[in-house]
Amino acid sequence: MKRPERFPPDDPREWMNRARSNLALAKNRVAEAYLEDLCFEAQQAAEKAIKAMMIHRNIEFKGGKLMRKIYFDEDVDLAPLKDRLIGVIGYGNQGSAQARNL
Repeated sequence: MKRPERFPPDDPREWMNRARSNLALAKNRVAEAYLEDLCFEAQQAAEKAIKAMMIHRNIEFKGGKLMRKIYFDEDVDLAPLKDRLIGVIGYGNQGSAQARNL
């Protein structure tokens, strides 16, 4: 397989190359690999593809993270969630802290 052409880190094509690389790793089911490690590679692929799109559209993100605003308790009305079953999906610690704070 031919290696992809390399681009500077501010070029969205480089981030798409990296997303494809992570996805290729995620698809590599070997007996010695933990399933959660493959899931992590898939999550990284999605995050890098989003980053490529944001760079392409000149959408600013701070600190290398995709979040554009930090929300605090007083910023939201939790009434619609009262007495509802909530599922928080994430890899590793990405979902556990949020779930504990609901």
